[in-house]
Amino acid sequence: MKKAEKKTEEMSEEDKKLEEELHMLVERILDKNVSLYGPALETLRKLIRTSTTSMTSVPLPLKFLRTYYSSLKERCDTIETDEKTKALLCSVVSILAMGQDRKLRDTLRFCLRAGEVDVGDWGHEYVRQLEAEIAEEWTNDQGNKLLSLIKSIVAFDMKHNAEIQACDLLMEINRLDLLQVDKSNYLKVCLYLINCSIYAVEPERTNIYNEVMKHYMNFEEYPRALCLAMSVNDTDIMSKIFVACQDPVVRKQLAYMLGRQYVGLELNDEPKDKADLTNIMSNSHINEHFNSLARELDILEPKT
Repeated sequence: MKKAEKKTEEMSEEDKKLEEELHMLVERILDKNVSLYGPALETLRKLIRTSTTSMTSVPLPLKFLRTYYSSLKERCDTIETDEKTKALLCSVVSILAMGQDRKLRDTLRFCLRAGEVDVGDWGHEYVRQLEAEIAEEWTNDQGNKLLSLIKSIVAFDMKHNAEIQACDLLMEINRLDLLQVDKSNYLKVCLYLINCSIYAVEPERTNIYNEVMKHYMNFEEYPRALCLAMSVNDTDIMSKIFVACQDPVVRKQLAYMLGRQYVGLELNDEPKDKADLTNIMSNSHINEHFNSLARELDILEPKT
């Protein structure tokens, strides 16, 4: 009793007013008056969204609504109203589920029932919770069901400097093909994936390399792509990289990289610099370049 009295005393007038308002809104949602559902849910959503954009501590609305969770959850099945209002109620229950037993995965379940698309509106912590539950729930049977939600989450992460979280989710469900990169973040994403591949096993490691090579080639990072192609010893991809690269200087760099690893490629007859590239890959210029460097450094003759 003393604890309850102390808690009440610690609450500010503003907090008490918020608690009373939330209590009134929940009563309207649980009432039989259909006309009250929409406005009450809109107000409730606004109050929750305002408090959950940043979660340094548990938001007050989630604390105050914790006791009503079961009632609102049951209301999702019994409420008789239009689909839009039902979806709104499911969205509210989805965010409230963050404070419940995670094993139930109610955050994800009610998010799907709500048909939620702009999941980022509820804040970063809500998105993190969805990612964790998707990773646990993912199966081949549910893939299509979760696909649109996953795309929405990945788009949100990539836009808000959370590329690492997006990569972790997609690696967990083995769908790196859903990764959305642009010129501002592809290097960061590719570097992270390469480092993750160290801890992966086949065929996951090769899948990661293939995805990274695809992004490198899209942004014309041919030397980086070739390094990965050589690490998996895929001559077909090496040839594709040569064909895709149109810069003659970069092509020579690629040829030197292959020659250094003693990898020889059969080039088609199209390149004008085919003979030069073949000589570079065969290391026939090594002695000439070595002597040229020695002359430049003035170390051809022994010093006394």
